[in-house]
Amino acid sequence: MKTKNLGIVIGGALLVAMTSCFGSKTYLITSGSENLRSLTKITEGKNSCQNPGGSVESNTLFFTMTVDYETSIYKKDNPVAPTQVQITSGNNCLYPTYCVASDRVAFSRLVNGYYDIYMMPAGKGNALIPVTETARDNELAPSLSPDGTFLAYQKGNLNSIDAEIWLKNTTTGENMLLGKGSTPSISPDGKKIAYAKVESNNSRNIWVMDIDGSNAQQLTVSKEEFAGFPKWSPSGRKIVFQSNKKKGNFDIFVMNANGTGLVQLTTNESEDLTPFWSKDGYIYISSDRGASRGNFNIWRFLYDD
Repeated sequence: MKTKNLGIVIGGALLVAMTSCFGSKTYLITSGSENLRSLTKITEGKNSCQNPGGSVESNTLFFTMTVDYETSIYKKDNPVAPTQVQITSGNNCLYPTYCVASDRVAFSRLVNGYYDIYMMPAGKGNALIPVTETARDNELAPSLSPDGTFLAYQKGNLNSIDAEIWLKNTTTGENMLLGKGSTPSISPDGKKIAYAKVESNNSRNIWVMDIDGSNAQQLTVSKEEFAGFPKWSPSGRKIVFQSNKKKGNFDIFVMNANGTGLVQLTTNESEDLTPFWSKDGYIYISSDRGASRGNFNIWRFLYDD
């Protein structure tokens, strides 16, 4: 799949940071049935902000912002303060993830029409380190282990039944195919990977497996939903993810790490996407709530781990 500048495939929809492409309806900030503690808008302005990420061992927030058709990664050491630092530029960059132990951020970067995985020190203006350099294929949604030794990532189209999850040893360079799936997330103890997997009926469910690809277990069971982008809670006891329940708009759900106790957290008409759970208990999401369709910002709310 060759990806052009602003084409960002998330959960089955092609989202573009151009508000003129969408309708003029403005969504509510919150629906009457939602109970989101300390709901706060983290980013402001006309530019689309998406893909919140970081580490469950840190409160530092990374996210993407699209300006003049280019998507770059920004960093907020204090998410509620106005100060933010742009750490990448020049090529479209998506899906930042952070490792405290190595102080490196990993992300997907558009090169010659396809996405590869890169790493760099988390400060501004540091040299890029290529992790994958596969011709004519997309590598997306990286996840770093807590010690920085392993990096899990997806190869292929986000919504393809043929998408694969790979695990790379960042020290030795060894690369191992773990199996079919997308949007992997390594657990806080480094022992498991949560991921999404497209089924033969074109639904997508959340699975979990051991870090070596063994002992795969399906956590959600649906023939109608398109779940994806699972992220672990700081304790590793829960998993948060997005899903378009009954093929409507995308909302945020949480469940225990064994698949029990499923709870729907958001019920707004807005698109609520790509959750990330930080050390201090906040769940960050990309959402166009309180705005017109497709005008995304980063929001957060508290949820007990």
